[in-house]
Amino acid sequence: MLAAACASKILFLKCTVFITRDTSQEVIEFLKREDAEVVIQDNSYSGALERAEAAAAANPNAYVS
Repeated sequence: MLAAACASKILFLKCTVFITRDTSQEVIEFLKREDAEVVIQDNSYSGALERAEAAAAANPNAYVS
């Protein structure tokens, strides 16, 4: 997720990162400094992944990694 945020900033692309609540504040701040939109999901990876996949399904240019 960190690499995606960095690369998207360099390439002037939008980056939305879906993370769990237990992600460290340092990581969240780093993502925001890279201009990523941060969406905090519940504490499960599967919940964050589901939400990311739903958002990507609504955008034909989206990519989930």
